[in-house]
Amino acid sequence: MGRKAIKRDRKNDEQKTQPWIKHLFTYFQENGLKGITMDIIAKELGKSKTTVYDYFQTKEEIIAEAVAYKLSQISGFKEIIRNQEKPFKQRCYEVLRFQTEHISDISNVFLADLRDLYPTLWKSVEDFLEALTKEMSAFYEKGIEKKAFNPIHPSILVLTDQFFFRILTNPDFLATHRITLKEAFDQYSQLRFFGILGNQ
Repeated sequence: MGRKAIKRDRKNDEQKTQPWIKHLFTYFQENGLKGITMDIIAKELGKSKTTVYDYFQTKEEIIAEAVAYKLSQISGFKEIIRNQEKPFKQRCYEVLRFQTEHISDISNVFLADLRDLYPTLWKSVEDFLEALTKEMSAFYEKGIEKKAFNPIHPSILVLTDQFFFRILTNPDFLATHRITLKEAFDQYSQLRFFGILGNQ
């Protein structure tokens, strides 16, 4: 039998725990999520397990915070596309550059473990991507209306985004083709802006 959980009031100090989450996010990218225990987490943070339990009840809660931390970073794209002081084309480029920057530290092993071991958290990633594509759809529609973008139906543009994001978050695809998340996103950005035709 395992140790019986002790019910205690948890401390809520985001200013203190946010650096922990950032550090652990990097650790998870390098080592994956298999075999992660509170002992390992405490050792990696250089804290006692009792101290970690003062703020988090389970390792799942910590992993959920790490996922939320990264999704919160990526959601910063909304500020870019809603900034009407910049032209549509500039915003479109900046969004892709921003997203590339903030997904570059997500590893294939982390994605695979998250999908296989934590389906509820994986669902939160899928929900986030669905919300992202809806936001981009509204942006495309407005850009086409203002003639800033070519008159391609917004649904087609969103469909290509959705298709790509499904591939992007498929660790099996990335591993099979020996491509990182950042490399895939960089090439998608290149395709979106310049197409497949060369200068010859």
